[in-house]
Amino acid sequence: SPLTVADVLTSPPSCIVSLLPLDFFAGSGRPMPPPEQQQTKTPVTSNISISLNAATDKQRLLWQDLDMVKESGVLAKMSSVEIKHQEAMFEVLSTEESYNKSLHVVVDYFMPHILPFTSSNTMSSDGKLFIEKSEHHRLFSNFSALLKISDNFLQELKERLLEQVTLETIADIVLKHVTKHFQPYVTYCTNQTYQQQAASKISDTPAMKKTLCALEKASGEMLPFYTYLLQPMQRVTRLPLLVVTILEHIPPESNHSVLTQQALQEVQLFVDQCNEGARSMARMEELINLQKKFKFDTKTKPVGLVSQKRFLKRSGHLYRIAGTTKKGWTKNSDKHKVSLFVFNDLVILAKLKKKPDEYYQVIDYGWLHFAVIEECPVSQLPPKVVEAERKRAFQSIDGIDGLGSTNSSPMRPTTPGQDDSVPTAFKLVFLENWDGTTTEYMLMADSLTEKTRWWDAMSDDDVELTEADGKKSVIYELWNCPQHVVLFNYTPQQADELALQAGDVVKVLRRMED
Repeated sequence: SPLTVADVLTSPPSCIVSLLPLDFFAGSGRPMPPPEQQQTKTPVTSNISISLNAATDKQRLLWQDLDMVKESGVLAKMSSVEIKHQEAMFEVLSTEESYNKSLHVVVDYFMPHILPFTSSNTMSSDGKLFIEKSEHHRLFSNFSALLKISDNFLQELKERLLEQVTLETIADIVLKHVTKHFQPYVTYCTNQTYQQQAASKISDTPAMKKTLCALEKASGEMLPFYTYLLQPMQRVTRLPLLVVTILEHIPPESNHSVLTQQALQEVQLFVDQCNEGARSMARMEELINLQKKFKFDTKTKPVGLVSQKRFLKRSGHLYRIAGTTKKGWTKNSDKHKVSLFVFNDLVILAKLKKKPDEYYQVIDYGWLHFAVIEECPVSQLPPKVVEAERKRAFQSIDGIDGLGSTNSSPMRPTTPGQDDSVPTAFKLVFLENWDGTTTEYMLMADSLTEKTRWWDAMSDDDVELTEADGKKSVIYELWNCPQHVVLFNYTPQQADELALQAGDVVKVLRRMED
């Protein structure tokens, strides 16, 4: 699944100190350009001289460790609160310096060695890797623009530090750059889906993979190339945390709280824009892939899925109960697996076909506001299906439930057939389908929980439980809800699921019978 800015939040922060070998480095600590460019290329980085070389991989350089701070004698006059405030502001500068060096590794080293195809070059030669022009554009996107932004931001932070050994604020600098200069980050994050695809293609052939590995080793960092491409997204997610730390350590008597809060609001808005950019492109890619898999018969009018505002809310398999005639259910009435796709404006019912290639044969579709889900009375279900479902529910009702508890359900039937319903069954009704007619389908989910999630996906509001449903679930108040410790990591498979890590604590607001 595509990677979003939020996914990168759990990755290690981008505080990489350059360790490239001497033959790749100039005195500034950044990769040397190719020999043919060394005479003409002008360094772009800050000309402000503040040594951060005291920083190591295991210990971050502190503001109070700077020679200029020690020599000024200000530490003896400052309280611990004031020093923490200085350290919080200086961390923005020191982490930007490390991030800036990583950007230079890409622009000054990898970009000159990973080039687009031309009529005169080959797959790889002279330690260089050649890829398709379109893939090269997706891979590096607007990386050079991000480097220029970082250079300017870093220089202004250094200038402030030279002007004020004891920093009053950097909120004005952050506010200025976030609101006026950081927009290319949104573009970069939006392109991330295609960038990830382009990066994976580099390793498609052994020759390309071998050349890339050689480049990674020669860089001296011993880090995968794609790690560098993630650094801008890491920086985006880290910036609000840095500003929050500044805000937390502002001395009570300071008059810069309002400005820092304003900067934090703009940074959070900026992160939201980056997240939305990444999500929108991932959603668009998902729609494009789905469009290729849907097939419509000659009697069904095709619908175009790809739309800027459309996104998939939920998809998965259900069972369609089929086998009716005008006189009722036939002896062969049974359930057949189908697939349901619920978008924010559209509902499509289809059947998965696997020969010759996997695709979805569309059964019916309609607009979401014309599609409703209704309870399915047991009297409308074939006896064969009812009996089979009751037996299955009775056999699986005891044991471990979805929360890892060994408590059996308080609502379990004592004998098969005691309950006068099949709780996992429901009707999907198109009040108006694609050609304006009313159609309905009897469907069955794997569990009551799955059925509830389908109801939630079909509605923008919270599902109101009927009296029958209320007997099969328990709703807790937030102050009195049970808590459970997650035992295993879980990666979401649907948009309505949570990403869980072992050790997380979850609060249960609704507990279903199953």
